[in-house]
Amino acid sequence: MHRFRNKTQRLGGVLLALSAASIPAAELTPPAAFTTNCLACHTIDQAVVGPSLVEIAELYPERNRASFIKWCVEPGKKREHLPQMPAMVHVAEKDLHEIFNYIREVTKGVKRVRPSGADPYALSPGKTRRPRVERTFVPDSGPASIIVALPTARKHNVIWDTDSCRLRYISEGETDNWPYLRSNGNALAKVGEVCYVEHSPIFVAGKTQFKGCHLSDEGYPTFVYTVGGTTVTETISTAGGAIVRTIKASPRLPGFSLPRDQGDKLKIAAETAGDTLIIQHRIGSGT
Repeated sequence: MHRFRNKTQRLGGVLLALSAASIPAAELTPPAAFTTNCLACHTIDQAVVGPSLVEIAELYPERNRASFIKWCVEPGKKREHLPQMPAMVHVAEKDLHEIFNYIREVTKGVKRVRPSGADPYALSPGKTRRPRVERTFVPDSGPASIIVALPTARKHNVIWDTDSCRLRYISEGETDNWPYLRSNGNALAKVGEVCYVEHSPIFVAGKTQFKGCHLSDEGYPTFVYTVGGTTVTETISTAGGAIVRTIKASPRLPGFSLPRDQGDKLKIAAETAGDTLIIQHRIGSGT
């Protein structure tokens, strides 16, 4: 199965093999699977939507590794005041082991703290750099949605729904996940001002199934999914001031219907060439 990974993140296994004394916790690179699936709900030392990584490390020492893996795949509800964790059945077992290793290492010497009323990570690179990928809970999309924050002048964000394997909408402005975190899952993240809505799926026939995603060295995602029996890849990037979606399939593209302009701020241009469909969303020179 494909999962989020890039060259830096592939070093995770090497980093975790070194001693905590040689690499401070703050410098450990989290596995891509952790960033995508866990970061929205779990911080290192504070309980927000879910328990802190410190508490998880206390609950699952090395001898309980197998129990940790089982819990991720078949979670239950332990705390009345916290939402139940969704099952991580889409995450490969080797990635769950990498997540476990990272939690064990990054929490060494760290103590739990009580959360304050403000977002302690609002200005951290993980929340401000672009491009970046963040999984959280957003309005008008499925519960397993991903925000792709792009490095355009207007800070565009692509909201991609892994449940239905499609782009839902594009917004502009900085996103804010703190409302979701501080409410223990009872509120949704803020995504900025919506400037484009894709009202229907591009592919018109065939059951879809999400297979995963991988990141380029620059941080742009390629989503992998199937439509019927065809494997499709959809890469989100930017070029010349436009948001570019490059959709490929082998041996050929399934039946599709191109999105139409609906009076949104972003205008659409599309072209096909063999097994490739390229869709551009552009607002002009100010994008």
